[in-house]
Amino acid sequence: MASSPYKTLGNIRSAVVSDAKEQSSTNLITQLNRWINEGYEQVNLRKKREWLDTQFYTQLPAPTEATATVTKGTPTVTFKAGTTFPSSTYERILYNTGYSEIYDVNSTTGLVATLLQNYLGTTNTSANCVVAVKSIILDSSIKEVYRVYHQHSKEPLIIVGPEQFRDIVENYGQNLEKARYATIFGQNNTSASKRLMIYPYPDEAYTLYYDAKVNIVPLSADADEPVLLMQERQLLYHYGMYKLYSYHRNDAKASECLNSFNIMLMKIDGEAKAQLDFPQIVVAYKRGRRRSFLPGFNSGMREDP
Repeated sequence: MASSPYKTLGNIRSAVVSDAKEQSSTNLITQLNRWINEGYEQVNLRKKREWLDTQFYTQLPAPTEATATVTKGTPTVTFKAGTTFPSSTYERILYNTGYSEIYDVNSTTGLVATLLQNYLGTTNTSANCVVAVKSIILDSSIKEVYRVYHQHSKEPLIIVGPEQFRDIVENYGQNLEKARYATIFGQNNTSASKRLMIYPYPDEAYTLYYDAKVNIVPLSADADEPVLLMQERQLLYHYGMYKLYSYHRNDAKASECLNSFNIMLMKIDGEAKAQLDFPQIVVAYKRGRRRSFLPGFNSGMREDP
């Protein structure tokens, strides 16, 4: 197993204390842990890092399509016996195919779906209702989603801004099909995590994948290891030394250590790695494609991949 004098947070901090000829104390340990994590953030914010790329997936449930009783002016929709709903771990919508509005589902218990808003259509004891997934609460570690895709299409979902996504949903309304569009929509009132909204709504159970950049996990315990390669972890030692000398107003030594940090970081940044995506200028040749996924779909709404 690879080893290094800078393997763990404890190793890095001990090296800084020893080489700076400091006397270890509780206060110094706290400061060095904070400074080392500051350097850790600097490394990971400098550019796209492959070690922060993670593939996530979720298996979307099939929609509920069943007869239900809807009552004007109330949020309660009661379905026929034997009805089951998509899991409450997803955000869900409900609509009556005989009425144009789409409602957010607050909760489901037994045969009853409770809406966030009152139902405003005509009371009907045999309405054809649909409950489907509209969005996924993303893992709190996710900082940015690069691509969303499923294996029922040769092309990934088209990621658009929230406003354009809203235009698409409002224009085409009630629709069950494999997702073609996605957007990231910030937080809702009950979750601090971002939401991945998809459209059309799932027409059956299938697996949705999304590639994302995650936030780094701060180093806290002495045994915690940075996600950097073993030979790159000396970076954090240089940054810790820089901050310690700056704290003691030793500008010459601080400048020397910061220079060592930057030189090493530039060498890492300069390494060409085949697994990284680099910007390319290419000619986009027009090719045949399906013109629409919905009746009357305006292809001008679609962005070229």
